[in-house]
Amino acid sequence: MGELHDFAERGDLDGVRRLLDSGVPVDALDERDETALHGAAAFGHTEVLRLLLERGAAVDQTDGDQFRTALMAAAGNGHFGAVEVLLEHGTDCNAADDYDETVLVRAAGNGHAQVVQALLTAGADPLQSGELLRLPHEEAEHHGFSDIAELLRTALHAKRR
Repeated sequence: MGELHDFAERGDLDGVRRLLDSGVPVDALDERDETALHGAAAFGHTEVLRLLLERGAAVDQTDGDQFRTALMAAAGNGHFGAVEVLLEHGTDCNAADDYDETVLVRAAGNGHAQVVQALLTAGADPLQSGELLRLPHEEAEHHGFSDIAELLRTALHAKRR
């Protein structure tokens, strides 16, 4: 099953399609307990994501270790296009991993403003905090992303109204 994941991580659309056509399960787990969707998302391969989702990949499947979703991988790495594809397919924009780190906290802490904006637009909650009990704007500020912190504070104030 590792070959599907390798192709997905490399963005090899034809290779992924060939393996799926041969009967490899779309949600097969690799040795890290991740699906090919995780790998495609982590590297921002939007066309591979679309194919996997068209073939029935579970959009909110978590890995077996830290309960992270494909959206967490895409958002944490700043892959805006991949985030958009996953949001279009109904992924949970408020999902949290086993450390209670949310997608929004992850994107904010890594300085991905465009992803943060997309998540807020999709309904991500700026009041959800992570394991360190930092709200997304606090996480952004902690890592020196004051522009993202301000964006999140604005969203936070709007939500409180």
